Amino acid sequence: MSILKVGIIGCGAFARAQHLPNCHKNPNLQVIWACDIDIDKAQAVCQDFSIPNATDEPENIFADETVDVVILATSHHAHLELIAKAAAAGKHIMCEKPMALKLDDALEIVRIVQRHKIKFCVDHNRRCAPAMKDLKKSFFDFKRQPQHQPWRFYEMEREQFRDEQNPVFLVRIQDESSSHRVIHKDPVYGGGAIIGESTHWYDLISWFFENDEPVNIQAWGSCIFNHGVTIEFRSGALGTLLFNTGGTFDYPKELYELTWNGAIFRNECFLENQIYGIPGVGKSYYPLQHDDLSSEVDEPGMQGFMQKLDYAHQHQERKFDLIFDKGHEAMLADFADAIINDHKSPCDAIDGFRAVYIANLAIESIKHGHRMPVEMRFWHTFVTS
Repeated sequence: MSILKVGIIGCGAFARAQHLPNCHKNPNLQVIWACDIDIDKAQAVCQDFSIPNATDEPENIFADETVDVVILATSHHAHLELIAKAAAAGKHIMCEKPMALKLDDALEIVRIVQRHKIKFCVDHNRRCAPAMKDLKKSFFDFKRQPQHQPWRFYEMEREQFRDEQNPVFLVRIQDESSSHRVIHKDPVYGGGAIIGESTHWYDLISWFFENDEPVNIQAWGSCIFNHGVTIEFRSGALGTLLFNTGGTFDYPKELYELTWNGAIFRNECFLENQIYGIPGVGKSYYPLQHDDLSSEVDEPGMQGFMQKLDYAHQHQERKFDLIFDKGHEAMLADFADAIINDHKSPCDAIDGFRAVYIANLAIESIKHGHRMPVEMRFWHTFVTS
């Protein structure tokens, strides 16, 4: 099974921007069905991406025995029913985040995936971004063998306090609220940004501290728009997300900063990694996933991107694609490889459940005004070897 046949359900802007072109570029994937409740959208996708079959009935995809993989790019509330039907038909599934909105639905998805023994992937793509993988590796290399700049300041007359020995991971997301579809703010169908968007970063923080366990969740702000969430781990490590929608796309959306033991591991929106406090280590640069201005501006990293953005603003009569490499293409490739070679999905149903669990605890924390404990019976639920 070297070429996997794919059916895509949901033919909106995101499927067009990521799933469809990424499938087209992958030699192990061939899209043979496009499905949308709006048949005109499905047919337009078929025409634009040379897909043979269009439908507005997902059952046509599930009934096709040649289909190996189903990609779900639908609204969040539709995931459970479609996952249940696709899994019962023996299809492997890639599902957009969040896997579910409610904890019970997320648990049921885990049960379904394990019952039918299919491969399942939640598109928490940032854990597959090249810059994030390198940043995590640099952090763990430093943990194994710390090295410090000779000018590092020490207070030699005292031992470190326990808090000083714990890493702190800060994630700052600035967004434009006008870019969010209204349905994503509906508490029933979208859940609000605290779950519909921020599950990305609960997953990323958990992935960074994957050998640790979260014990408490403290959240504040609004479940719909601006919010903050701190995840406290058993070791004492902290991961804090600050999400706001009053920003501007005139500046890159995401900033990551991890500090520990006299060193800083920093990433600016998947464009460059900056490491401070370690001898001989500086900056690493990463290309955009799509870059229509690579020939006009050859400066790398954040400075180069801002020059490209300025160029695009000055030539608004033309449309330029400038898309950060957030790991979408790599995650899809890793998932295809997991199916073909029968190994673990890059972000499986348990990973997806954990992000939903943290989101639900964050919502409860805001509702009640205090931190919420993470129950290990949920965190380790259904974990199998």
